[in-house]
Amino acid sequence: MKSFADLIKEGTVKDVAASSYSCKRVSIDDIAGKSIVILGIVENIKTEKGEGRTLVHFKNEETGEGKFFTNAKILKEQLTQIPANCYPITATVVKWRDGNKTLYKLV
Repeated sequence: MKSFADLIKEGTVKDVAASSYSCKRVSIDDIAGKSIVILGIVENIKTEKGEGRTLVHFKNEETGEGKFFTNAKILKEQLTQIPANCYPITATVVKWRDGNKTLYKLV
């Protein structure tokens, strides 16, 4: 019989409790406009705010290592285009208002 740990090693299931999940949670607004190093992402996470969220594991000089959840469409599309072997990668999360919506993207 296989163990859950074996399934993670084989890549059959995601290990969402990995290092990207054991750091402090911050608001995306706390890091907007600041340079961060994105260490990795975990897609399709269910949170108290709904399903389909993306967890972003990052670090920066000011806040240290952290994570934030996002459901921002543009940001999620950008993150899914980054190949897993390209992490870590530096970026800045940009925030702006469009009417009554708050939007986020990487630059």
